[in-house]
Amino acid sequence: MGALCASCYVEVYGVASVPGSLDFTYCKICGSYKLQGQWVEGSGGLEDTVKEYVYILLSQKLKPTTFIEEAWVERVEVLGGMLKDVVDVRVLLAGSLGSTQVKELKVVRVKINTVVCPLCTKRASKTGHNAVVQIRPLIGSLGEDVRLVLEDLLSRLEVRARSSIISVERVRNGFDILVEDQGVARIIAGKVKAVFGGHVIETFKVTGARRGGGRKGILTIAVRIYNIKPGDVIAFSGAPHIVVGGDQHRLQLVNMSTGDLVIVNYEDLAGAELLDAKEYAGSVLRRLQLSRLEGGNLVFEDIATGGEYAIPMEGVRILRGDLELGGVYLAYLLGSRLYLIGGSRFE
Repeated sequence: MGALCASCYVEVYGVASVPGSLDFTYCKICGSYKLQGQWVEGSGGLEDTVKEYVYILLSQKLKPTTFIEEAWVERVEVLGGMLKDVVDVRVLLAGSLGSTQVKELKVVRVKINTVVCPLCTKRASKTGHNAVVQIRPLIGSLGEDVRLVLEDLLSRLEVRARSSIISVERVRNGFDILVEDQGVARIIAGKVKAVFGGHVIETFKVTGARRGGGRKGILTIAVRIYNIKPGDVIAFSGAPHIVVGGDQHRLQLVNMSTGDLVIVNYEDLAGAELLDAKEYAGSVLRRLQLSRLEGGNLVFEDIATGGEYAIPMEGVRILRGDLELGGVYLAYLLGSRLYLIGGSRFE
């Protein structure tokens, strides 16, 4: 440093050298910007995004002068607002000169190039997707409540995953999510299943071959979410049925006209309709406790009302679990038949 004091050294040599001008490319639709060849999500408004861009880029490009041991960008400020295509940005540089911290102000000119980024171009044309996540209900259509939960779920994805979503389309009975990255599509499908429950089916349509080997094509992931639960009543095969249970592959129903237990695959529910359970007398799931054996009958107590039901042993159908005194069961009573379900959700 020779005979110069710290302040004189900064006045003569500066803290660090930085570019005097920068080009900033910004998407006018989504607010992302281009940084070293990659599109990056912006900070919100244009001014904040410019400040973020300048801070990141200068932090990478600054070169400390000879005797400065370490230098960094301490503050970035846009001068004169964002009304022009070229703006001046004041940058406060800081550095260590021996045991002394020194600072220097510089002004960098930034040229703003406003464009439409590739992802927004694809969104506008609805092209460029390599996967489709089809979200459908088991029965009927998905309502506004599901849409709101889905929007919240997608908003919580990591930035890379969100930027891969080209569009979310409302279709007749559900939603289609067009996704650029097939791995991200699988992540979305998994999160939808985790939130709503359901089962997932993947299909792949080959559209060509990749250079160096392998296939390219469109991945379709069908997510059938559980929009019905035990106690719901559906119209199936021309008769009302109450849902009494199910698993990942099949659903257990009781025909409310005949009392027959029906086990169906989910794909067989096409055309079924969700009915208003209140219109069907007795179509209520009760929580019953087995209190005693009396003669040839099993006596159950209704947890909610305290009432008792004496059911012949041959009329009790155990759908899940074991029968034991004191046990509490989710149950459906139809005439002299009692179906013991055991839980309130699918397992």
